[in-house]
Amino acid sequence: MSAAVVPPVGNHKLRFSTEKWSILSALIRWRTECKISHVEYITSDGWTLGARFSLRGKIANWMLKYFDITIHSWIGLDGVQRRPPSSTRKQSNVIEVTFPKIELAYQWLWVKRLNWPYDLQGILGIATARGGASKTDEFCSRAITDSILATSDWFPLHMSSQAVTPRDMLAVFNI
Repeated sequence: MSAAVVPPVGNHKLRFSTEKWSILSALIRWRTECKISHVEYITSDGWTLGARFSLRGKIANWMLKYFDITIHSWIGLDGVQRRPPSSTRKQSNVIEVTFPKIELAYQWLWVKRLNWPYDLQGILGIATARGGASKTDEFCSRAITDSILATSDWFPLHMSSQAVTPRDMLAVFNI
């Protein structure tokens, strides 16, 4: 996909959610004591932009890197991607909000982080309170926080984006 595919300015929201049957989501909910475990951008037509973990995507990336084998249906599942509306069907506890300059933050994430791999080490570090985020990969709340900090000065969290959780971001919106 190219940057020309970015949806028009003015139709973006920040979407918080969880997946009940995901072990990673359950770990995040348990560690943060919050019913929300994920955050990403969503457009009015239902497409999302954000970082997600996918075991199939990790396997596909590994097979391509080490064996030059491509499983086309698995490519693009992992990391920072733009996903179709059907990708949110398993999500629950949905909360949508907006903020100043959200369009700029969305476009920054698209231009600067699209196709970055998912930071499994970083999210497991949050889930176990041990830290250890990668400098070249992204997890959901870090990707969103980085995009907001890069394009706006209103975001009041005074912590490293490597440690921000969806719960921390909800607190910013008084939710």
